[in-house]
Amino acid sequence: MFCSYASIWLEQKKGFVKARTYDLYELMLEKFVYPFWRDVKLLEVTEKVFSGYIEDVCKQRLATNSLKLVLRIVKGILKLAKVDVFSEKIACPGQNEKNIQSFSVKEQGLIEKQLENECSQKNIGIKISLMLGLRLGEVLALRWEDINFDEGWVFVRRSVYV
Repeated sequence: MFCSYASIWLEQKKGFVKARTYDLYELMLEKFVYPFWRDVKLLEVTEKVFSGYIEDVCKQRLATNSLKLVLRIVKGILKLAKVDVFSEKIACPGQNEKNIQSFSVKEQGLIEKQLENECSQKNIGIKISLMLGLRLGEVLALRWEDINFDEGWVFVRRSVYV
């Protein structure tokens, strides 16, 4: 069964990836892999089955990186099981890279001014993120020992998955 190889694949990742990455693999398996593959026998895996899975997962409107991760996980499991049914290039119909733009200096100034008017823990976190260019998970993982007010630096050592 596919799920037996998925368990082996996941177990092999222990010790080689960070705990956060391992947790992400578990989450992706539970949400986007097992629902389709749970009852599939390896002898039943054909290019048509694999293509059906790609269509199914693409309909879920995942972010591009999440979609790539899910497909990489499935390819890794099938490779471990020595099942070769996929081409090297996998593309989802209608899956386009998003053009992401950051705030302009003027827009950031307006946001900061608004944040100063409404002081709250949430707003302080947003301001730290804006001022230092940190991701939300990095801001949430900050500890007092990561900040040196005298020398004016912040050391980002960890991140949390949000």
